[in-house]
Amino acid sequence: MSNGYAGGLLGQLSSSQLKYSYSCGAVTGNGTNIGGLVGYVYSAYITSSYYDGIVSGFKPLKATDYSKLTTGMKAKENYTDWDFTSIWTIEQAASYPY
Repeated sequence: MSNGYAGGLLGQLSSSQLKYSYSCGAVTGNGTNIGGLVGYVYSAYITSSYYDGIVSGFKPLKATDYSKLTTGMKAKENYTDWDFTSIWTIEQAASYPY
């Protein structure tokens, strides 16, 4: 449990880009700087990044929260612009991307 910045992937993202990432862990915390993917975002760009809304226990509260159900996180077609030819792979309905 965090009382500061907490996110499934990052607590804070400032002046950066986050692409092709995901989180599939639980998120707990108090306050406004808590997010399923990133707790606090300032002057940053997030694209094609998601978190498991079921496992995280966190409901989307911000525009930067891109939640999917666990079944959706384990389906290749739900990962916009991800390279499943040479970078990522997934076992349909059985695994997260790796």
